[in-house]
Amino acid sequence: MRNQKEVISNRATSVILALDAHNRADFSGMAYSMFYDKSVPFRTAAEMLTVLDSLYHALNCPQPTMRLRRFGPNPTEVRILSAMERSENMDKLLGNNQKATFVVNVLFQQNASWQGTVSWLNQGKTLPFRSLLELLKLMDSAIATDTVVEVISWDDAPNLTPEA
Repeated sequence: MRNQKEVISNRATSVILALDAHNRADFSGMAYSMFYDKSVPFRTAAEMLTVLDSLYHALNCPQPTMRLRRFGPNPTEVRILSAMERSENMDKLLGNNQKATFVVNVLFQQNASWQGTVSWLNQGKTLPFRSLLELLKLMDSAIATDTVVEVISWDDAPNLTPEA
């Protein structure tokens, strides 16, 4: 663990996400911390968010404006950080154009969510995001450009309100 008095810049919160696989429901890949110079694999989007959250909690940067509530005991970030391995070859991680590669930079943790920027390295595009949901939608829209998305219509949904 690093010294708490050590200054951590917002650059420490930059994480490279190299996605291996993506389907309509989820994606998997590798998260690389520039600050620790280590990477950890993830199998689902939820696991990716847990890895990132663990990293930001360990860095205490960016500091959250509120404490999140949980149903169960608080998980420790030690489990995730101990799973991180030194990245042998950054060029290998970044050089494969078959993968969608993003740099996520979380600047703030406000309103129980993250705000920052996401850069899609394969296309050289950067956009800000205002929530975790928006971050996931931006990443999904980047890698699902050739798939047909079914639009859900609420017009055909049954009316569940009780009749008087």
